Amino acid sequence: MGLVGAMPGAIDAFQDITHGKIEGATTSAKWANGLTIAGTVLDFIPGLEWAGALTGGVAAGLSVKENIDKQKQQTADNAAADKANHAPLPSVQSWSHMGLVSSLSSDASQHISGGGHF
Repeated sequence: MGLVGAMPGAIDAFQDITHGKIEGATTSAKWANGLTIAGTVLDFIPGLEWAGALTGGVAAGLSVKENIDKQKQQTADNAAADKANHAPLPSVQSWSHMGLVSSLSSDASQHISGGGHF
């Protein structure tokens, strides 16, 4: 069971070693990453398994908080984009602008064309 619990910390430690720093976009994410690694180390020290489990739990809580914050930010960004995409249309000045009536003159004498022969 200790090996299964050590997997997240081992993966985080490997990524951090290959990148040369503790990974994380925010301070909270970096703390969660560091605590996951610390919890993994404590899991293998006899008598301190409880501290490893506690540290892993705190790291998981920080990760959950980080994801909730990201979701709230994404929701706010989506609402702002939605509001921008549904801006009111410019007002129409007349019936002919809306295409409901012809804009041509209704005077028949202006529509007569052709010769004078029947």
